[in-house]
Amino acid sequence: MGEKNINTEKGLIEHLKGAPNRIRDGAAVRGTRVHKIAESLIFGADDLEIPEDLKGHVESCAKFIKDWKVRPLLVELTVGSYRWGYAGTFDLIAELPDGRRVLFDYKTGRSGVWPETALQLAAYRYADAYLAEDGTEIPMKEVGVTESKAVWVRADGYDVVPLITDGTVFKTFLHVLQVAKAVDVMPAWKGEVELPPWTKTPS
Repeated sequence: MGEKNINTEKGLIEHLKGAPNRIRDGAAVRGTRVHKIAESLIFGADDLEIPEDLKGHVESCAKFIKDWKVRPLLVELTVGSYRWGYAGTFDLIAELPDGRRVLFDYKTGRSGVWPETALQLAAYRYADAYLAEDGTEIPMKEVGVTESKAVWVRADGYDVVPLITDGTVFKTFLHVLQVAKAVDVMPAWKGEVELPPWTKTPS
């Protein structure tokens, strides 16, 4: 959760607003670049200047958008939970031609889609609310997400991987979240070396 106090409404809102800018490594930077271009593609932009090192990834992303006939509902917005104290940013919630509302998450790492991605998407799906572009908080339950999928975008193509993000998975996420928070305070659990209380302090 960083150094900000998210136990107050002001602190959490600031945390929510800053979530899209928290990038931790090179893979995340590449992923973010692809996401931004994908966001433009999904809204029909056709005059994009695509960096040479991302050309294959962008072509794969464009193919995914075309093949799956996604109709974007919400793109690159921040979600969070006051009750559980977490925040994050989802990539895409879209409606498919058959009416399903799917939470999609782009992955661009070499290792593909890890099973624990389900925890991440469950957190998004069951968040209290998302922040609209004007800063309004809108309950996530109103979106009506029916399922979740990860899209592994590579230079040579893409794969869509279904993920279970039901209530059981969300409960597992909450357990993991509590453990992660505990790690930050664990050093305080250990005291200093003690002597027997009846041992006299040397004069």
